[in-house]
Amino acid sequence: MEKKIDETKLHPYIFYEKLNKKDGLESYKNDVRNYTSIALTGKDTLRDIGAQLIRNYKITLPTYTDMDFKKRCRDLNYWLYNEISNYKLEKNITDIFSYVDTFINDVWNKLQKGASPPCKRDENNFPIDLMHIRKELDDFCTNRDLFIISSARCGCSCTDLNEWINEKYDKYFSEENCPTYKKNWEAYTKSDGLFHISEYCSFYDISKTFPTFRCNGIPYYRKRIKSITNCEISTISNNRESTQYYRDTSHSQPEIPILVLWVHSWIRDSNSYLIEVSR
Repeated sequence: MEKKIDETKLHPYIFYEKLNKKDGLESYKNDVRNYTSIALTGKDTLRDIGAQLIRNYKITLPTYTDMDFKKRCRDLNYWLYNEISNYKLEKNITDIFSYVDTFINDVWNKLQKGASPPCKRDENNFPIDLMHIRKELDDFCTNRDLFIISSARCGCSCTDLNEWINEKYDKYFSEENCPTYKKNWEAYTKSDGLFHISEYCSFYDISKTFPTFRCNGIPYYRKRIKSITNCEISTISNNRESTQYYRDTSHSQPEIPILVLWVHSWIRDSNSYLIEVSR
C-alpha cells in the first residue's frame, strides 16, 4: 500500500541523495591532493571520499536552496560522519584520531576558508547508530515544519498528519519500544546535544517536537511521555501538555486534503503553547 506521506519526495531525503551521489567526481579526484598533506597512494577510497566532500561542500551545499543552510550543513556533517565511520570499519581503524581524521580536517578546513557562509564541522564523537537517530529526528522536524507552513507540500488529510507524527513518536517512545532505547537516552544529557537540536526539535520536549493537529475542532489524544528522561511514564496528551495545530473548522468534509497556507500565531496559554491556524 502506498504511504500517505512519502518522505522520499521531501527535501531532506532528496538533498541527502544528492550528497550520496558518486558520479561526476573525476575532476575533484584530481584536485584532492591540493587540499591535504596526507599521501593518498593506495588510498583510492579515501581519495574518493575527499573528492565527494569537495563537490558536496562547493556545489551541492550552496546550490540546493529548498532547505535552510543550517539544516544543509548538518546534513553534510551527517553524510561525512557516516562515510568516515564506514571507511574506518572497512579498514579496521580503531584509533580515536587517525590519518583519516587528519585528512578530513585538512580538506574541510581548506574548503571552509573560501566559503561564504562557511559550514562548521561537527566533530562530536557519538556512536554512528545514535547519529542515525539524530538525523531521523532532524529530518522529521524539517518535514513537520514544511507541512505547518504549507500543507500543500503534503497533500494529505489532517488525520494523516496526526498518524504520521504518532508513528514517528512510537518508533522510539511507545510503551513497547522506549525500554529498548532507554540505555541510549540515559547515556547522554540534553547539553550533550545528541538528541537536542532546537527548542522545537528535541527528545527532551516531546510536546513541542511531536505536536498534534486539531482537525475540525476535534482534539487528537494519544499517550505521550513528556521527555526521554521519563521514558516509562506515559500520559494522555491534552491541550495543556502538547502543542496542537488548529485547522479551519468551517470545512464540512473532515478528511479532504489540507490545501491551506497556515499562518503562525504563537499564543501563550498557561503552561502550553498553541499554534492558531487560519485560512
